[in-house]
Amino acid sequence: MRVGDGRDGDGRVGDGRVGGLAAVGRGFRPECREPFRGRVLAIRRPAPRDSGPSVRRTGSGAAAAVIEPAIGAPAAAASLPIMAMTPDEFYDHARAAADGELRLPLARMTGWEISPFEPEGLRVSPLRPPVLPEPPRHGEDPADCGMCRDRDEGLWFTDHWRLGQVTGVGVPLALMLYPRDHYDLAELPDELAAEMGVLTTHVVRQVQALPHVSRAHVYRLGDGAAHLHLWFYARPAGQGQLLGSWLPVWDDLLPEYPAEVARADAEAVADALVASYGGRRTAAA
Repeated sequence: MRVGDGRDGDGRVGDGRVGGLAAVGRGFRPECREPFRGRVLAIRRPAPRDSGPSVRRTGSGAAAAVIEPAIGAPAAAASLPIMAMTPDEFYDHARAAADGELRLPLARMTGWEISPFEPEGLRVSPLRPPVLPEPPRHGEDPADCGMCRDRDEGLWFTDHWRLGQVTGVGVPLALMLYPRDHYDLAELPDELAAEMGVLTTHVVRQVQALPHVSRAHVYRLGDGAAHLHLWFYARPAGQGQLLGSWLPVWDDLLPEYPAEVARADAEAVADALVASYGGRRTAAA
């Protein structure tokens, strides 16, 4: 994801704005639907390896207390209506918690220590009423699907799958896995779904085997394109601020990672995938 263009004198990255997320094109792209406005936190140096375990709390105090009851409160769940809210009911439900400008209060994720934004001065964009029907996603008609047209593009292939590199990102490496034929996740035949599960595990193993990469994050969104695509983000070692679900936003703010280094790592993952899973480096068998 790319929005920021560098770091200021305080070690802050980008311009402090994050747009709505859509999985089309290179990385998540801003759509001028800003959930927040505010200052980006200063980047902290990586913790030394001997400073303690790598697992750390991503929330503290009030933030942690808010999340826990929301996950496991059977009494509250029992009082919810059996049927899901309609779009208008959901909007009214959210609007009841908003202020006079239809702005929701900051809570949960914005209070985590891994949030890229300082709470002071941060505000939520006003709620917008629902729009139905929703606009079509890219590739709803397979004849217009760019991912189908690019079925022979990538670093690694089988008859059913291809793996490509997403360029211009801020994390060390971003890869994307696609079925070569036109399927969304819910449309995958069981055989391909089983292949995807095993293949996802192999891609994660090879990304995490790269030097200075602590974790491979896996994302599936599907709101921008109708052709299934799985994201793999390499989280850089030691950068404790880049943990968890804020990583795609940090990626958008960070300066672009050196292209030649990322390409070499992508090639290494593809070669290792041939050895561990099978497949080939060219589209044709």
